[in-house]
Amino acid sequence: MKLSRWRLVHLWLALISSIFLIIASITGAILSFEPVYENSYSFQVKGADDLLLTEVISTVKENHEDVLSLQRDENGFVSITSFEYDQPVYIDPFTAEVIGETFQTPEIFEFCRTLHRSLFLGKTGRFLIGITALFLIFISISGVWLGLQKQGGLSKIFTRVVKNDFYKDWHTRLGRLSLLVLMVISLTGTYLFLNRFEIVPELQLDHLPDESKITDTPVLVLAEFPALADVPLSELRLLNFPFAEDAEEFYDIKLSNRELLVNQFNGEVVSQIDYPLVNLMHDLSFALHTGEGTVIWALVLGLSSLAILFFIYSGLVIFFKRDKVKTQNPFPAPECEYIVLVGSEQGSTFRFAEALHSSLLSAGQRSFMTELNAYEPFGNMKKLLILTATYGLGEATTNARLFLNKLKTAPPTRSFDYSVLGFGRANYPDFCQYAIEVDEKLQPIATSQALLPLEKVDNAEKTSFLSWVKALGAQLNLDLAIDEKVLEGKKPKEQALAVTQREQSPNRADETFILELGSRKKALNGYRSGDLMAIIPEGSNKERLYSMSVDRQKRRITLSVRKHEFGLCSSYLSSLEPGENLKATFRNNEAFHYPEEAPGVIMIGNGTGIAPFLGMIHDNNLQKPIRLYWGGQNQDSYGLYQQRIENYQSEGKLQSLHLAFSREGKRQYVQDLIQEHTKEVVQLLATDHVIMLCGGLAMQEGVEAVLDQSCRNILDQPLARFKERGLIKADCY
Repeated sequence: MKLSRWRLVHLWLALISSIFLIIASITGAILSFEPVYENSYSFQVKGADDLLLTEVISTVKENHEDVLSLQRDENGFVSITSFEYDQPVYIDPFTAEVIGETFQTPEIFEFCRTLHRSLFLGKTGRFLIGITALFLIFISISGVWLGLQKQGGLSKIFTRVVKNDFYKDWHTRLGRLSLLVLMVISLTGTYLFLNRFEIVPELQLDHLPDESKITDTPVLVLAEFPALADVPLSELRLLNFPFAEDAEEFYDIKLSNRELLVNQFNGEVVSQIDYPLVNLMHDLSFALHTGEGTVIWALVLGLSSLAILFFIYSGLVIFFKRDKVKTQNPFPAPECEYIVLVGSEQGSTFRFAEALHSSLLSAGQRSFMTELNAYEPFGNMKKLLILTATYGLGEATTNARLFLNKLKTAPPTRSFDYSVLGFGRANYPDFCQYAIEVDEKLQPIATSQALLPLEKVDNAEKTSFLSWVKALGAQLNLDLAIDEKVLEGKKPKEQALAVTQREQSPNRADETFILELGSRKKALNGYRSGDLMAIIPEGSNKERLYSMSVDRQKRRITLSVRKHEFGLCSSYLSSLEPGENLKATFRNNEAFHYPEEAPGVIMIGNGTGIAPFLGMIHDNNLQKPIRLYWGGQNQDSYGLYQQRIENYQSEGKLQSLHLAFSREGKRQYVQDLIQEHTKEVVQLLATDHVIMLCGGLAMQEGVEAVLDQSCRNILDQPLARFKERGLIKADCY
């Protein structure tokens, strides 16, 4: 699978400069604490910057003999150098009283500064670091471009990032937050590099006073010097006092934007040099790059430096987690009746296309598989099968962007049948939008005929894909056997778990029990309630999936299991006693995680489908409104979960509970319960509350039928509209 040019630029620049970026980021983060350390001495006197420079000079001369210089540093500390003291001392500008001696910063800062600037390699090191800063500019620009593509344009760059993968999501989030600062770091670092190597040289300033015009009359007091009349102390950088009472000895004054030589007798400006733009740019770049004198900006720079380390690590994780599928095409395209075209950004859709392609070959058909961008009017094509993901907000993936234009300019010349399968995530607002567009463009082609209506696969879900393949095989009169191992990608690491508790339902008729499992310290990292645990029981090579409740703090997994008469896995789990062990793997199920951004959640389930909800409610420490609708056989069935749920209610984590029993009382199912509360549920849905469904497929179908009718009657919208917005999440079986 090919990467886009922007993604390649972003990747390779980061890889090439990664070592130097890591060094610069770590040292930069450490150096950001130097201004914090310096400001801890508190030698800045409140209000002193508003004093006139002439007032400070007069006060210093009155209180100190033989003063050589007066300086204000980037922290606002004012110091003098005098024959009275062995080293410069800090003073109170109001009184000229000595308030402290100058200090040395810890050696760690000097070590990091040298490493940050030159890697201890002198000019060569400075060059390498400078090039790294230049690379960071292009990394940032390419990152911005990729972010714009992902979010759907500039107007949506700061819209909420839909939860997908931890590293991908936070790569985007931190990139948006730190973009401006990273651009400042890279631009100023590059400017200082160009300045250091005299590509943009700082101009040398030389005063050339006209000695013939120098005079010691008329004598004015310092306060009357016109050149210094309105200069505040805040503009001072350094003032060197006249060494002797001689007309050719001047006040040598360096201000923020200019330098002056001022006659010590009459205040005449003997020479003035305004700093050129290149010098001012150097000073500004240095201040912005180092944060000297500004604690808040320095800390922002430090945090952004740490963010670079995360970008490097997360970028590598994202790259190596990409699915890499090598397509095998035993027949050239002109000989193939079946053409499989793929659009994929990260590679996962390729797995499904490869499985389909292999099944066609195994069924004795001549099949050719390639990317959508490689489309041409294949001369022998009779069946066109398109599997495509959507990138950003409704856009084509990188390897599919040319397809529609190619199809328009060179449509197939002979009759063909087609089918489109879209891949995406239902919690994105433009779920499978590009697949929809492809299907719409194929329909009007005179030589085309649809094999199947457009189908969509949410979150690379196997069951939906296999159902589509089965329907496709029926249409083609082919037995298409899919190798499900190909669909799995990398096999998750098996985890050892210990049974800590097994609790049987008081209702013996439904054969349900709770199983609590303890895990190793890091086994649950990255997993949450709603994710899946996969178990392969003895005597079987097929895994069974259970939706789990996860308590990472206690390193505990909770399952709710119903034992089936001929169920290998449920029988195996029911036989386990506390102290025994089992092995399992975990699956991320991001599409069924608790929606933290939602104002509230409506949880609907039946039977063992309550398991992930128990963990989600347990984690509701912010006490967001959660309403639970649950159906079981009778009150005894509920007794298995009653104590936990009552605890959550008393802790304020569960707002309301509604129960439906099919074998006692009103004898109703959970969909009947939703029918009773339909107005409340639909109104909450209209205010962006999220509905989560977990349990049997029959329950899901019944609940969705009730909700769809209510949404149409009350909101004049189908339930599908809310599904498209990601407000309906389901994990049913």
